[in-house]
Amino acid sequence: MKINVNAGIVIQDELRRFLKAKTITSHGNIKPKEAEVWALSQALIWMTNMELQNVTFEVDCKAVMDGFNSNQQGIPKFYFLISSCNILLYNYPNSRVSLVQRQAYQVAHSLARASWLHASNQVFKRIPNCILGLVLNETQ
Repeated sequence: MKINVNAGIVIQDELRRFLKAKTITSHGNIKPKEAEVWALSQALIWMTNMELQNVTFEVDCKAVMDGFNSNQQGIPKFYFLISSCNILLYNYPNSRVSLVQRQAYQVAHSLARASWLHASNQVFKRIPNCILGLVLNETQ
């Protein structure tokens, strides 16, 4: 079965102020934790294209962090995506992936849910209305 996989990527500075956001949509047969790693890989590719340094990528999926922290083999697509992310991160030694468990991560999830309203790969230089309230709450 083919499904849409939507990702919302939000770039914030160290004070959690909004800098940019992006929506990405893909079509395919993908499991939920594979979708989480796919979204991270898209964020890494975007970071690479913008030549950003010292980036902390926040994920809220423990299975993704476990995949980064182990050498286990398992679901081939999942570990292929983990390996791809590790290759991209290798070139940015001051960047890292971090597990977060807080309400603030709702910004990226809300953007992903609203991505069907926007063209795929749309970049926002201003805060989109769908996440405006969440972003403003984070910075207060």
